[in-house]
Amino acid sequence: MSEIKVDKVKGRQAPASGPEVTFDSSGNISFAGNISSTGDVTADDVTVNSVMLIPRYATSALPSSGNTTGSIAYSTDDEVIKVWDGTEWKDVGKSGMTLSGGSVSTAGGYTIHTFTSGGALTVDGDGTIDVLLVGGGAGGGTRNAGPNSGGTDGGSGGGAGGWVQVSGMPITSGSYPVSVGGGGNGYQSGQNPGQNGSPSTFNGLVAYGGGYGASGPGNRPGGPGGSGGGAGGGGGSPGSGGSAQQPGAPGQSGSNGHGNPGGPNPNQACYSGSGGGGAGGTGATGGNGRQAPGGNGRSSVYSGSNTTYAGGGGGGGGHPGSCRGGNGGSGGGGHGGVAPQRSNNGYGGAGSNGQGGGGGGGAGNPWPNGSGGNGGSGVVIVRYQAS
Repeated sequence: MSEIKVDKVKGRQAPASGPEVTFDSSGNISFAGNISSTGDVTADDVTVNSVMLIPRYATSALPSSGNTTGSIAYSTDDEVIKVWDGTEWKDVGKSGMTLSGGSVSTAGGYTIHTFTSGGALTVDGDGTIDVLLVGGGAGGGTRNAGPNSGGTDGGSGGGAGGWVQVSGMPITSGSYPVSVGGGGNGYQSGQNPGQNGSPSTFNGLVAYGGGYGASGPGNRPGGPGGSGGGAGGGGGSPGSGGSAQQPGAPGQSGSNGHGNPGGPNPNQACYSGSGGGGAGGTGATGGNGRQAPGGNGRSSVYSGSNTTYAGGGGGGGGHPGSCRGGNGGSGGGGHGGVAPQRSNNGYGGAGSNGQGGGGGGGAGNPWPNGSGGNGGSGVVIVRYQAS
């Protein structure tokens, strides 16, 4: 077998200082000019040290036949590289879908759609999304005999809305209704428990509304809900906290859902109300001179920052003995009447809107007023990786 060994090759038409092909001792080939070919060029390993120019087309002019799977081209009007998958041209390095609806923001490489009221999420294309739902928090209960009465028994905190978070949910083109749960009322007159919160829903998921906080006197259980409401303070038989329904919800609403019961109440003086349950913890037990805070909530980063949602409402303070109310749970729970952070204010504090916090229970006489606080509205957040 004959061999020809050379260090470099130069074309006949190249000038003396023109481009040449050189070969180094490792067998690498270098060339400073342009290479043109009407056939295929096959190589196992190619290193490009500057700019590689690939074929460019308007999208409508991209070849629809005769392509080899894996062929690439640049779309000048879509401004994206496309690859032939054997059937059609697919975008490379760009999200395969676009979404609209809600309040739109970006953070950490994600596009985020936040719904604080009902609406619809419109999807163009296929992909996956991450979803957070929080139901509306429940209202806190009033003191026994109602606000501005002589009743000494504190009302209890409302339960937080249920908390549901799902990552990597597949989704296709279409319009998806979104409902955001409202907070339940804490009554301003009469001896009443709070109202339950309303559920938040999206694409088959549901976050239940919180369970109502009971009013005094005793033997009034808290309401069931996403998280349960606290049992009422006062004399009589012990009362039970409301049960948490979110963990038992169907499908991923339950397996990825969180909620906790409201606090029970032994109905021993002084008669403070119990705390409502939160997504991260049970409401505290009231009565017997205790301050009864609401259960803490649960955090999520889907909004673009680490935010805690679904805190339970604190129980209202009671008499005789002047025991103070409990603070609201982290994540938007309302403070109970005359809680440490609500000194000399007998109203139950409102749960935070957009966080699904339960309302605080009203304080007993002689603390002023004694109304239960309103629950906070929920939220639905959808995020996906930005292109």
